[in-house]
Amino acid sequence: MFKKVAWALPLLLGSSMVMAHGDIDRKYDPSQIHTPQILDHVVGPTRVITSPGPMNETKVVVKLLRNKDGLQVEQVIETPDLEINCDLKSGSSRMTNKYFQIKQQSVYEIQGPIECGSTNTWIFDAESIEGQVMGIHDLSIKAVRQFKNMGLIKFWKKKITMRWPSDGDYYNWNTVNITRGDHWDVVGHEIGHAIYAQAKIGRSEGGRHRIDECYTGTLALSEGWASFFSAWLSIDLKDSDAKFEFMVPRRAPLTIESIPSDVCKGPTNEWRVTGFLWDIIDHSYDGESSQEAFSKIWKITLNQKFRDIGKLANELTKSIDPMLVKILWEKNFLTDFKQ
Repeated sequence: MFKKVAWALPLLLGSSMVMAHGDIDRKYDPSQIHTPQILDHVVGPTRVITSPGPMNETKVVVKLLRNKDGLQVEQVIETPDLEINCDLKSGSSRMTNKYFQIKQQSVYEIQGPIECGSTNTWIFDAESIEGQVMGIHDLSIKAVRQFKNMGLIKFWKKKITMRWPSDGDYYNWNTVNITRGDHWDVVGHEIGHAIYAQAKIGRSEGGRHRIDECYTGTLALSEGWASFFSAWLSIDLKDSDAKFEFMVPRRAPLTIESIPSDVCKGPTNEWRVTGFLWDIIDHSYDGESSQEAFSKIWKITLNQKFRDIGKLANELTKSIDPMLVKILWEKNFLTDFKQ
């Protein structure tokens, strides 16, 4: 048996909430929300299935069970680095490494039963306490793995704290704050802010922002890039209907292959920044044929501290066909591209 966790979804104490920043990045006013405290940071799988392992190999497979359109869907996720004790028939891992840690008051630890010489499938309900911790871990370790696979991990010098549950969804001082660990797109967006800051892609700027409005170029680039990173982390590049599921409930689902006509036009809108960057790397044909690698865009933009998407786009034209950049710009921003 595993220790229980005192937890509930953040509880709004009134009918209104205070948005510190905008649609996605938001911090609730303490008078309007109760953020529960985790009393025990040891969590385990909802259920375990054991089956014979090939060549008596001991293996752990981790799955999230999600409810989608009335159906239960299993998703295989990243397995933590486990310490396995065959005598105690258990495996455990603390949710901390060189690159990130997942905690509220203390760092979480995952524990589960192990049958050595077998395949052990740990199943987590995505909306449960344990499932939300594992959902955050999955996206965090996936980011680390993908940067390592591209040979681009050197920029990641500071350990990022993933704080869950927190008093909002926002990034501040190397800490990613999260209210729902099962909202993959929002979690990816907030991790994106941490990556953007460490990699010095662009300048950072706070302020009010709503995803369908225009504001400053600096803020639009910061927010749009964070959503672009979330898409790259979780959405299939070949998906012709690429969209976010949980971001901005009033507009969800947020499509990024085609942006609604009522969204503010121009390069100071974050939704259009996301669409422009996504069109550069995606493999879905929607009137353009750009299929540039994320790694190429990364190398062009690393440590550049761009002021806005216009400056970034002009830098891209030095390595990517300028006519293609122009086509993608005008398709997404509905304005002329100025070189």
